[in-house]
Amino acid sequence: MYIDRNDPLHKRYNSIYSSGDHIWGCCLWSNKWKRELQGKVYLETSKQLLTALYGVRNNFEIVRSGWRDVSEFPEDYIKNKKASSRDPEIEADALWYLYKNRLSPLTEAMNSLDVCLLEAEALWGEEVREQGRKINGCYNRLVRSIKEVVAMEYRGGGVGESNATKGYKDDVIASRESSDELSNQLTEAINYFESITRKHLNR
Repeated sequence: MYIDRNDPLHKRYNSIYSSGDHIWGCCLWSNKWKRELQGKVYLETSKQLLTALYGVRNNFEIVRSGWRDVSEFPEDYIKNKKASSRDPEIEADALWYLYKNRLSPLTEAMNSLDVCLLEAEALWGEEVREQGRKINGCYNRLVRSIKEVVAMEYRGGGVGESNATKGYKDDVIASRESSDELSNQLTEAINYFESITRKHLNR
């Protein structure tokens, strides 16, 4: 069959087919670009979330460390009379001074994590919020327990301490390997966030 390529009708259909091919090519490119952009969003959010998360974890460990360096106490406390003759109020004030300074970086780390959790929730859903609440619950529990331990010092130490007061001490002093309730709750939340971000970091 003879086709006149100068036929206006042929030129119109040819233009339509060419436009269709162009549109199809643009759609493919657009979808690829969207996937790449989405992948970058997940990757960057994963990095920021884990950085903030590990900052929180590390500061939890610092706050809960049983090692108390002399430099962490007020100068007046160090220069004061012998420990055996110190007043309970002085001991309590010095202990609160130490923990207040330890808590400050943890509080900043928690604030940074809260910002990252908002972005992560938009990508992974409400479970992110629930796991974030667990970490905030660990922070609130630690602060409460520190205040209780300091209050015990005001009362003269752990004389006749109950299971509750022992629990406060377990919250306040723990190592990375500890398996107390607070440590386990924090670890479970961290494991969750590691699990949802791992596949995006391994791409």
